[in-house]
Formats: sequence, C-alpha cells, structure tokens
Amino acid sequence: MCACGASQAQQAGPSTSPLEHMYSRHRFIQCYSRQGRVAVLVEFGLDKPRSAESPEFTELSHGIAMHIAVLNPGSTPGLLRQRYDRDPSITVEVALASVSTLVGDRITITRFLRWDAQPQPPSVMEPALAMRQRRD
Repeated sequence: MCACGASQAQQAGPSTSPLEHMYSRHRFIQCYSRQGRVAVLVEFGLDKPRSAESPEFTELSHGIAMHIAVLNPGSTPGLLRQRYDRDPSITVEVALASVSTLVGDRITITRFLRWDAQPQPPSVMEPALAMRQRRD
C-alpha cells in the first residue's frame, strides 16, 4: 500500500505565458497499489494547496487512482471521458468538476503513470514493438 498523497508547491514570479502559469500551480501526487501487481501515480494541479487537505479531494484523488489501476486508460483525455468507476452515471471529468466546485478550487489531472507487473501484449499502435517481440 502506498503512503498518503504528497503535495508540493511550485512558486514562481509573475507569469507571462500560460505554460508558466500551469507550472506555477500547486501539485498533489496520489498513489495507489493494487495487490502488489499494479501501481498508479496521479498528479493533480491545484490553485490552493489547502484543497488537497479536504476529505472530498482526498476521496476523489484516491478514487481516480483506483480507477486508473482497474480500467487502464491510455491518456489523460481518455481518462476524463471514461465513466467514473465509483459512479458510472458520470464521467471522471464530471466527478472532477463536481469536487472542484465543492472545494472552491480549479482541480486538474496533469498526468498519471500506471505500472503493471504483468507484461501487456503490444497494441496495434506499437507495430515496431510487436515486430521486435516476434523476433525474440
């Protein structure tokens, strides 16, 4: 089992570009491990670091990490469009927006990483990898 999420504030001076503003936000990383076989790290962007301390955000961040472990989305946009595992009547994006409104902060998923101890078969999107594996 992973330790609780970690928060890191990135401080910057006056921002002139949208990219600089994105990186001056506060970061929160939630981790999840499923039966020692699958592990997930999800990085959230927050405008207010105190939002990470709310029980609503804690529940959502853990739920999204579990969602990624189980459903293995291919990308952040793909993740946001998926039905939320804890409430299939809404998408992950709607769940994120709901908690954002509840805690009064702009919450985004900046990136995630999923490890699986079982090697996955190559996808159609990776023909070079498929060719290398057939030769081995």
